[in-house]
Amino acid sequence: CIKLPDHATKAATHSELAAVQFAGLAFSIALLLPFLWVEFMLAALPDGQLSHSMEALASSTFWRISELGVFLAAAGSVLSDLPGGPLLGLRPPLGCFCCGNWGLIVPREALAEKNGGQTNELFPDLCARLLASILDVVELRGGQAGGFLSYLGEGGGRVFTMRSRTVKSKRGHLGQMIFQRFKKQLSYSYWGRFLSTRRLRPLPVVLAQGHSRFGTSSSPAENETHPHQWLGSQQETVWRCELSSGRWFKEDATVCVTITHNGDFDAWELYGSMVPNGTLGEWLARVMHHRNTAKGDSPKLAGVMDLLVCQGRWVASVRYAFVHVVMQHINQVTGWEP
Repeated sequence: CIKLPDHATKAATHSELAAVQFAGLAFSIALLLPFLWVEFMLAALPDGQLSHSMEALASSTFWRISELGVFLAAAGSVLSDLPGGPLLGLRPPLGCFCCGNWGLIVPREALAEKNGGQTNELFPDLCARLLASILDVVELRGGQAGGFLSYLGEGGGRVFTMRSRTVKSKRGHLGQMIFQRFKKQLSYSYWGRFLSTRRLRPLPVVLAQGHSRFGTSSSPAENETHPHQWLGSQQETVWRCELSSGRWFKEDATVCVTITHNGDFDAWELYGSMVPNGTLGEWLARVMHHRNTAKGDSPKLAGVMDLLVCQGRWVASVRYAFVHVVMQHINQVTGWEP
């Protein structure tokens, strides 16, 4: 069978949550201890009591620069990791940690007062400025690359997903670079469809889903940057039920599963055993008949969500049923070859 492992869904204890929440803060402060010990020894002991090598080290330029760096790192950790939240803001809910996920959802009517009465922008400049200011804060958790997606209307009542991902240049500002690139892509898509029936239109609600990161589980390359998709956008027949009449009807719709994700996704339980991330990627490529070249863990999670999200979709439901009921081992996708 396919299921999430029990230990992944079990509620963490208060001590476990505290260990995760304060590990970075404790380590950053612990780095100060050797420097504080040397400074204490220099102040407490008379001249000549310390060895010449220790006195030479403590007075060297390298030591002073290192000491300054460690003090600044500790101060940054205190500002970002104290229980008060980032930059001593409001205390987050228990189990909520600061990360690189960000976004917004706001009705366009609510933007009229703050945006000079304009509500017809495809992606309002006010929203871009707001998210860029949020990025200045969450960049503490991820500042090498980032991206986001938003949704727009197109002909026939369809919804178009616009995704943009950016790797920051050495001297660049991540927030500015993300939205500059997004606006270029948006302009290109708009004018490319201007004379067609699929011309882009604003939706009643502005929704943005974004993420910024450092290259931890994989390099800070565009292909490794969130938001992640495995299959991407597809045109499918989707069945829906009309609640008032109980009547079923079908329609052609664009289906696109997209995720932003923080944390580790090292393995997934399949057929009674934990399948490591690398093997899971190959298994997903064969089951979904689509390969994703990204090396990080989050793209595999996007693939798992593509497998699980199947309500109203006939082909996706049959695929999930086959994997869930018929298949009994991961090596079946390779003809029992490891």
